[in-house]
Amino acid sequence: AKLAAQKMELYGETLANGTRKDRKELIRQFEKELKEEHGAKLKRMSFSDGRILLRLIDRETRNTPFELVKDLKGSFQAVFWQGVANIFDYDLKAPFDPSQRDEDLYIDEICRMIDAGIISMP
Repeated sequence: AKLAAQKMELYGETLANGTRKDRKELIRQFEKELKEEHGAKLKRMSFSDGRILLRLIDRETRNTPFELVKDLKGSFQAVFWQGVANIFDYDLKAPFDPSQRDEDLYIDEICRMIDAGIISMP
């Protein structure tokens, strides 16, 4: 999730101001990098792991997964993936909000402990 936020920040100017062709090429490059670096891990994720990853990405980027897909891949793709998520009883449009959702509160507390060095990552 932190990597995604860093890449979004790094590519942010091109995504915001670049031509359509530049944006598409950058998105392809970003997807390729992610698949090469993390593809095997992502394929082995459980449904719960994927759900937590989506919450973490929202926490780090301050954009819901729906908004990210819509901005990067277009409205059609965003609606398609929202439909797939609904099949698995998940909402890509739900914002990360620790004050309203217990799951988000737990995720936020764990992230803060990791950042503070109280918990170490394997």
